[in-house]
Amino acid sequence: MNYKEQNSLINGFSGIVAKRFQISNFIRSANLLSQNQKARRIIEDSQIF
Repeated sequence: MNYKEQNSLINGFSGIVAKRFQISNFIRSANLLSQNQKARRIIEDSQIF
């Protein structure tokens, strides 16, 4: 699927639904990122001892 086809497909959805989906994806990835950072900190802390 090329860029134009993808664009028209996205525009085919209502803008609100597409935006909500983007926002929820952004929040989900931000949450995953913070979880990864917490896990990394725990690992680093346990390596000190």
